[in-house]
Amino acid sequence: RLLIVSRLLNAASVVVTLLAHGFFVFAIGSVLFGAGIACDSGCEDAVLLRSLATAEGASAGKRSSSAFALLGACSSVGFFIGLATGSLFAAHDPTLAVVATLFPATLAIGATWLLRPLAPLPATPHIEITLMRARPLAQAWRLIRREPALVGLSLDQSGSWVCVNAIFWYNQPLLGRAGVSAQWFGPLTASAVAFGIVVPLLLPLARRWASRRVCFAFSLLAPGIAYLALAQAAWSWAVVALLALVVGGSAWREPLLREALNERIEDGARATTLSALSFLGAVAGAL
Repeated sequence: RLLIVSRLLNAASVVVTLLAHGFFVFAIGSVLFGAGIACDSGCEDAVLLRSLATAEGASAGKRSSSAFALLGACSSVGFFIGLATGSLFAAHDPTLAVVATLFPATLAIGATWLLRPLAPLPATPHIEITLMRARPLAQAWRLIRREPALVGLSLDQSGSWVCVNAIFWYNQPLLGRAGVSAQWFGPLTASAVAFGIVVPLLLPLARRWASRRVCFAFSLLAPGIAYLALAQAAWSWAVVALLALVVGGSAWREPLLREALNERIEDGARATTLSALSFLGAVAGAL
C-alpha cells in the first residue's frame, strides 16, 4: 500500500509541476515528490525479500544479491530512457518533457497495483509491535550500535547521492568545457547511466571471485578517483568515461549495501529501519 501511495504522490508531483507558474507551486510539487520517496524508502527491499522468502519457502539466502542487482539495473533503465530523450523533448518545448514524464509515472502506478499482496508476518507480541510503532528509530539505533562501519557506508551512500545527483543536473559546465553541443548532454549522460545498468548485473559473477569487502573497496575507489579527475578532464570522451565511473560505482555499491543491511534487520522492522537510515543519510548529505 505504501508503494502504491508512493507512485501516486510521484505522479501528482509531475502534474503540479506541469501546472506551476510560480515558486510556491513548484515547492508543493517538490514536497509531493519527497513524500513519495519517503513512502518508497525501505518498502521495496521489504517486499523483495519477503517475495524471495515466499518463493523459496525459507529465507532469501544468496539470491538476494542477484535480486538487488537486478532491481537496481531495472530501476536505471527508466532513468536511461529519460536522459536519452529528455534533452530532445526539452529542446523542442520544456513543457513537453514534463508531459512525457506522466506516461512512465502512470505505468508505475499500474505495475505496483498488480503486485500480489504478501502473506501476513508471523504473530508478534503486542508489546513489541507497540514499541516499534512508538519508537520508529529504535531499530535503526540498534543497528548503528551493532554495525557502525556498515551503517557508516549506508549513510555515505545516501549522502553521496547528492554528489551523484549533481553529476546529472550540473554536468553542463563539464561537457561544455569539453566542447560538447548542448543537444548531446542528455544522450551522453544516458550513456554513462547505461554503464550503471550493466555493472550491477556483473556483481553476482564478481562475488564468485572476490569477497564483499573487495567489491565494496572497488566501488568506493573508482568513483573517488573519477570525481578528482573530472575537475581536470578537458576531452569529451574522458568526461563521459569519468561520469560512467561515478554512476557505475554507485550502482555497484548499492546492491552490496542493501544485501548486507537486510541480512541484519528483522523482517518486521525492515522498512522502518531502512527508511530511517536513508533519512539520516539524506540529511547528512544535504548539510
